Amino acid sequence: MLSGEATGCCHLEFHLSMKQLLKPAHRRLQLAFAALLFCCGTGMAAENTIGVAAPLSGSGSILGQQLLSGVQHGVAPAGQDVLAVDTSCTPEGGRATAEAMKQADVRIAVGFLCSPALEAALPILREAGISTIAVGPRKVRLTAQREKTGNLVWRLAPEADAEARALATYVRENWSGTPFTIAEDGSLQARELADQLRIVLAESGIEPNAIENYSPAEGRQFPLARRLAQSGVTRLLALGTREDTAIILRDAASLDVQIETLGGENLLDDAGTVELPQGVRAVAIVSMAYAADPALEGYFSQGQAAGEIAATALQQSADTAISDTLNSAEFATTIGPVRFDGEGNANLPAFGVVEWRNGRFNPVPEG
Repeated sequence: MLSGEATGCCHLEFHLSMKQLLKPAHRRLQLAFAALLFCCGTGMAAENTIGVAAPLSGSGSILGQQLLSGVQHGVAPAGQDVLAVDTSCTPEGGRATAEAMKQADVRIAVGFLCSPALEAALPILREAGISTIAVGPRKVRLTAQREKTGNLVWRLAPEADAEARALATYVRENWSGTPFTIAEDGSLQARELADQLRIVLAESGIEPNAIENYSPAEGRQFPLARRLAQSGVTRLLALGTREDTAIILRDAASLDVQIETLGGENLLDDAGTVELPQGVRAVAIVSMAYAADPALEGYFSQGQAAGEIAATALQQSADTAISDTLNSAEFATTIGPVRFDGEGNANLPAFGVVEWRNGRFNPVPEG
């Protein structure tokens, strides 16, 4: 879906489904006409519009709506318009999104929670001269190869191994010399994180006591709980879902085993029927894991920061390329001052520690 909403004296809103966006040339002409109406019919210049690429349908729509709401909140003080396009988190959706923004003649785009959509969109965005702030993808090559590809991409998301390094830092600083077990649920994501974590820990001469695998999404986890009890280990790196982790700890507690537990972003999953015990900690992007208003958690804060950066870049680039502004300026945002390095990576501290208390994760003060 592509939608536009004006903030000027006129109001025009239109919607095109992803199915329509993917149809042949005559449909793209309609898209171009719709974009022209958006830019001219509202009395707002296209160059004052910020494109937002997000999954607004399908399984990722909740995250996409969080992102879009955050961007809208971030650009509101500057008075810029937002042109939102549904990427569907697919390569086809990414290309259609880029074509829509190209036709609408926007100068800067933000969003792209999924790598396939972003990678498919970047060549078209580059050709159109549209600078892009990526919020979700963490692949190093997206920015590391920027000079080679010429892609106009800057990244707010941390790099792919940042979570593993943050977990390893916590273990090194808090569990040094104490046996611990890594438990993972066999999923690709969990296995990759466990492998990254082992490599990073080995750099400091630290090895887990054991690496345990278990079958996810089961109502009982007594086999794993018993193995933990027999091992005598009282520290657990839990790399499965929040629900599975809560079940493991519940079953371990029934065997009179109390385990200090640390997880990663996996513990930010939606709650299940079994609640985590008090004191479970997670390494996460704190601004995504906690907000004073729980409704503003998730990608809202990242979207707001991306919107603030885009709005400022537009304001400061009336007579210069937006890419020059993004490469050189420091941007005040809701998650702290942001500056991009030579490869286009944000200088934000990626991860902090949060702790489960009273039904939600709360930040743990440093030190």
